[in-house]
Amino acid sequence: WLDRLTRSARRCCLTLCTSEGAAVAIQSSQPGLRAVVESFGTVEVSLPPTGQQRAEARSRLDLDDIPYGCMVGGWWPPKDIETVVRALQVMTTPIGIVVGGAPLDERLLGQLDAVLGDRLVVIPDQLDPQQKAAIYHAVDFSLVSREPGAAKESGLIADALRFRVPLVVSDHDKRLAAKIVFEP
Repeated sequence: WLDRLTRSARRCCLTLCTSEGAAVAIQSSQPGLRAVVESFGTVEVSLPPTGQQRAEARSRLDLDDIPYGCMVGGWWPPKDIETVVRALQVMTTPIGIVVGGAPLDERLLGQLDAVLGDRLVVIPDQLDPQQKAAIYHAVDFSLVSREPGAAKESGLIADALRFRVPLVVSDHDKRLAAKIVFEP
């Protein structure tokens, strides 16, 4: 679709990308198309949930008193759920995962269920803003895992920032990983 859009007016077109990885992907598939990188920001930043809001959100989702992470949004091809499954298989500390969104992959959900059992909460629907906020209020961290080399920008990173939830992100995009690595 991008080729059709820019074919006749390439000199007049500019692609605004939210990461260097996205810009490289666009430029490699569309030689000559200008790309400018402009990091995204959140329009609104939510206040952290109060203790009562957090307790209510955890109660609605029936979460145990252990750390829970979330994987929000549909499971599109760039998402790397299998790496999450493998990581959960070797963890010694019990955690739970809330999965919310659509579409989901039943085979991968089965693998998560085999590892997590009743510590897996699945909401297999498109999430409205209130559902998304409730999930982020209930969890202790957000997981973003992509296939190596995936240059797709993740709105989930913006959501984690917006809802002030710690983020666990894969190193799929080396430029992004280099920017967010913290030394002890």
